[in-house]
Amino acid sequence: MKNSMHRYLFPTGIAAGITLAILTIASHMLLEYNIKDRETDAAVINMAGRQRMYSQRAALLFHTMIDITDEAERERYRVDLLETADLMERTHNAIVNGDKAMGIRLPVSDLLRPYYFEPPVALDLKVRRYIYRVREIAKDPYMTFDKDNAGLLFEISEASTVLLTALDQVAMAHQKENEQGIRAHKDLNDLLMYISLAILALMAIVIFMPMARRIKREAALIEKTNAQLEDVNASLEERVKDRTQEVTRYNEELKREIEERVRVEADLRNIETGLRRSEAGLAEAQRIAHVGSWNWDITNNHLIWSEETFRIFGVTPREFNSTFENFIELVHPSDRAGVEDAVDAALNDGLTFSIMHRLLLPNDEIRYVHERAEVTYENDIPVRMFGTIQDITEQKKAEEELKLFKLLIDRSSDSVFVINAHTAEFIDMNASACVNLGYSREELLSLRVMHIAPVIPDSGAWKAHVDNIKKTGSLIMEGEHMRKDGTIYPVEVSIKMVEEGERSYLVAVARDLTERKKAEEDLRLFKNLINQSNDAVFITDPESCVFMDVNERACESLGYKREELLEKSMLDIEESLTDVDTCKFHIDEVKRRGSIIIEGVNIRKDGTTFPVEASVKYVEESEKSYIVAVVRDLTERKDMESELRTRILQQRVVSGLGQMALSGRDLDVLFDEAVKRIALTLEVDLSEILELQPSGSELLLRAGVGWREETIGSGTVGAGLRSQAGYTILSNDPVIVEDLRAERRFTCETLLDDYGVVSGMSIVISGHDGPYGVMGVHTKIKKIFTHNDISFFQSVSNVLATAIERKRAEEKEAELYSMSIIDELTGLYNRRGFHILAGQQLKVAERAKKRLVIFFGDLDGLKTINDTLGHDEGDRALKETAEVLKKVFRQADIIARLGGDEFAAITTETPAYGSVEILDRLNDVIMEHNDIDGRAYELSISTGTTHYDPTLYDANTEASVTIEGLLKIADGIMYERKKEKKEGSP
Repeated sequence: MKNSMHRYLFPTGIAAGITLAILTIASHMLLEYNIKDRETDAAVINMAGRQRMYSQRAALLFHTMIDITDEAERERYRVDLLETADLMERTHNAIVNGDKAMGIRLPVSDLLRPYYFEPPVALDLKVRRYIYRVREIAKDPYMTFDKDNAGLLFEISEASTVLLTALDQVAMAHQKENEQGIRAHKDLNDLLMYISLAILALMAIVIFMPMARRIKREAALIEKTNAQLEDVNASLEERVKDRTQEVTRYNEELKREIEERVRVEADLRNIETGLRRSEAGLAEAQRIAHVGSWNWDITNNHLIWSEETFRIFGVTPREFNSTFENFIELVHPSDRAGVEDAVDAALNDGLTFSIMHRLLLPNDEIRYVHERAEVTYENDIPVRMFGTIQDITEQKKAEEELKLFKLLIDRSSDSVFVINAHTAEFIDMNASACVNLGYSREELLSLRVMHIAPVIPDSGAWKAHVDNIKKTGSLIMEGEHMRKDGTIYPVEVSIKMVEEGERSYLVAVARDLTERKKAEEDLRLFKNLINQSNDAVFITDPESCVFMDVNERACESLGYKREELLEKSMLDIEESLTDVDTCKFHIDEVKRRGSIIIEGVNIRKDGTTFPVEASVKYVEESEKSYIVAVVRDLTERKDMESELRTRILQQRVVSGLGQMALSGRDLDVLFDEAVKRIALTLEVDLSEILELQPSGSELLLRAGVGWREETIGSGTVGAGLRSQAGYTILSNDPVIVEDLRAERRFTCETLLDDYGVVSGMSIVISGHDGPYGVMGVHTKIKKIFTHNDISFFQSVSNVLATAIERKRAEEKEAELYSMSIIDELTGLYNRRGFHILAGQQLKVAERAKKRLVIFFGDLDGLKTINDTLGHDEGDRALKETAEVLKKVFRQADIIARLGGDEFAAITTETPAYGSVEILDRLNDVIMEHNDIDGRAYELSISTGTTHYDPTLYDANTEASVTIEGLLKIADGIMYERKKEKKEGSP
């Protein structure tokens, strides 16, 4: 039956196990995917929040740098700005393109892509443009940081308005996408759960019901077997009784022995209990007093701590290795040297060990303790130190809090007095009391309340005043105080009675009401003028946020009747106020500060919005409080500011490119930077510089932004009327295209058509000798280019044209200079070039104390070659001589043809490279040259060399050495050798 059960359960169990395994794996995979999906969503939302934080951090750094005058500190802020821009760019790239290292597995989804790359949000362009501006400002050494710098103020405003709004919109879009993903995963998870429950129910029916029937049959068989076992047990009972009697005897003896042992153990336990109670009492006393005890075995370097000592040090006996070195590790690093010195003094000099220091607990908590100890000596050697440790952290905190309280009282803007309730004498006061009344502290301590409070003229009035305070314990009243110079000012005084033993004191806090009284007067004047104001004026209940009164201008600007507007609240007209809590938060801020000036967006009755600036003031009148807001429409000013910011940005770009051009940057670098800045400034998709080719029939894409990388440097467009660039060159005027699809002046080039260009602008880059090329910008959506855009474009074109002309002039100048020092026939330096460069070499040798070798050579038989073979062959001989000298001398040596058949060279002498080695090398090269077959003559050079050793000359006594003088010496030597060569010939 057991085998039958196994045969039935085995396949069924296998099937159930496989089914449950599949369900478990599916659940795990779904959970894993859900976790990764949520982690990615969390990472994206975190990155979006970081972008918002970085933009605010950049604006804060800009704002801070306005007030910084120290250049070194400002440079540190520049570094912080660049770091902020890098972090902002990295987080933005991670969101857009995905970054597994930052927890973002995939690029931005198709659902969110329009927010990043399409109007009206276009966050990708806004972020990259803002990053670019931050870097430009941080890198620009000429940037001024003050409140008159409109460009800087624009960057600060940009972070808190346009960019911040775009970031918030995209963050909300990410949140919506995340919520949709959660709902989808929840539905899938519910479906999987229902399937699992259905499969489990089916398994219960298939497996467990047949198993129950089999168990019932086997239970009957087991019952029969139990009956047989009972008969066997009955026969065993007699044998067990006999054995039990024998065991009982042994148990009696063992019981007597155990009772004796229990009695002894009880006595021991009583002794131990008494000891533990004593130790517990000591531990409890130490815990209450926060005092621990310790014992240091100096010889064995072993510490014994009480339970309270371990608690004070924040460790357990199991965690702490009881040595002096481990104790020192728990002492605060700043106090360790002092503790070690105190221990050494106690051990070496017999001084009493008493020190206060700090502990640094394993959880980084800091505690203050006071330790005392005495040393035990044996044969004048310290062997043991007994001591106590007291936790005084709370005492230290109380002392610090008392100091802080006194500091806060002294820094309070209100006057605080402590007064003797019986004599009206001043006992103490804070610094504000002295400042407000114009007395020194010593002067006030010699006065009584009657000297500063006209309302209390004498002791009788003072007694009545004190009796009144005693009835309630405290009093708040308004009155007047008189300064030392006799002037009177209104105050609000809060007085409290404090009794200590038989003495009574009054603590008075007096607040100067001058400003508040003036505000009340201003409010009354405001009510009279409210309806004559050109700005919208709102009076609001701070509790309900509902309007209590408005002027006519408020009704006109919002499109409501006065009765309709009085039924509205601040939440109905201000876009940023989303709920009552937000509204009350702002009202509390106004209450705290008294008045603020903020910018916002108001909503008209028809749903349209417009920017406003609100001057908000908190006013109290006759125990009633109000919020008074004067609101000015900023539409026109915002438009002007936007235009001004754009023009400033454009001017900065032109100025920056101008500085790059003046610094002599390579044209390719200048062109690349120009197209980048133009694309960001004009907010276009493509920007390019086209260079007119020498043929004049086409233009080459020299630099660009938004173009495919392989197109730059190779793509071309026609230079005729069939292209926008060609039409621009021929018309020599800026060309604006609002819609290329409807253009009739020229056709759309394939190069532009491939990118889906719709609008564009192009302008000629002019030069003195004709146009250099065309600069253009294009967008994939319709765009209107303004007059300012055209002016900016023209300015950049002028900068580039100037840079190109300057580069061409430098190249021509370099070419002319080269022609003036290079021999046209041989390519060597000419006489002028040799004297210039050799003179420089001579000065270097004088400073470095290096020897020079001056070589002078003359081509033998040049006249004969010219006369017999012609001047062409003579020129060839001169060129071959130049090639021979180039092989002989090093590349850094200066070689020249001085004229006719004369050559010269100058080189730095080394142990392995002197005049002997040069002449040997010359002979070898000439022999190799003359071995060539078919030559009509053999090349021969007469040479002369001399040396210049700067260590042998004294500038104070010797005449200065010149190249002319050294050449003359070498020429003389050459002449003698040439003469010897002629005399030795047959």
